[in-house]
Amino acid sequence: MFRDKSLKMSLPKAKTLYGVTVKKLTVAKFLQAIQLTEGLPELVLDRLFPGKSAMDILAMLSDAKKETLLGIASRFLFSAPEEIAGILSSLLDIPAERLLDPECKDGLRPSELAEILVAFYEANDLSDFFGNVRRLKELGAQNFGFNAGLPSAKA
Repeated sequence: MFRDKSLKMSLPKAKTLYGVTVKKLTVAKFLQAIQLTEGLPELVLDRLFPGKSAMDILAMLSDAKKETLLGIASRFLFSAPEEIAGILSSLLDIPAERLLDPECKDGLRPSELAEILVAFYEANDLSDFFGNVRRLKELGAQNFGFNAGLPSAKA
């Protein structure tokens, strides 16, 4: 059976940091991550700015001073720890207790988690993916009828 050597060469090697194996996401894992993060922005904004509308928040942020922004950033870290830890746990295959349980023997320190997240980002840089999706959409609109249901330019 013929095997394409370039496939093996193009696969990045997994990297293990602090007992966590960092590797490229599969499409299924990527889609799972998107589903997990779906309600997170609303949850975090509601906890950071209870009772405020999106317009109120934008108005406040447009006039915010450095001290206000620093306060918001620090509150963000504590706004939804279980949800954020759940997403990280799922993406990185880290047991949630390593992130949340203060008594966990092999719990990750913040600097260790930051190092893991940097390695994860490097292994899963999605900027090319989003650029390719954008190009496919543009090509599709021109050649593949993505504008189905819209009147043609000839009409």
